[in-house]
Amino acid sequence: MLTNIPNNPNSCQECGRVLRGRTDKKFCSDTCRNNHHNRKNAHDINLRRNINSTLNKNRRILCDLAHFDKNQSVTIEQLLRKGFSFSFFTHVLKQPNGQHIHCCYDCGYYHQSNSRVVIIKRENLKKVNITN
Repeated sequence: MLTNIPNNPNSCQECGRVLRGRTDKKFCSDTCRNNHHNRKNAHDINLRRNINSTLNKNRRILCDLAHFDKNQSVTIEQLLRKGFSFSFFTHVLKQPNGQHIHCCYDCGYYHQSNSRVVIIKRENLKKVNITN
């Protein structure tokens, strides 16, 4: 790839080669077109990839700590030690009592106290009854 490409309307926007064919052509090949758009969108793609990676990690941590038959209470410290990030979740379910369940896809949690959270698996999300 050339670094100083002249703004010649008859040259490829990616590599600077002279264009042949249609007058409104911007790239000399599919490779140059793909490279141009991949480079242009790299920041957004990496940002989404990092967010999805964090959401998947949060879900994996919650599911690993949850029991199948009941809601599991764990300390916030346990979650943090495993690398859980409380800033990332997919959605929030608001309960009639005002409590919020933060979900990572099909697993969720709510704060039981200042130091503990209760983890809820998908099959229990709809029928959860939180009491303060």
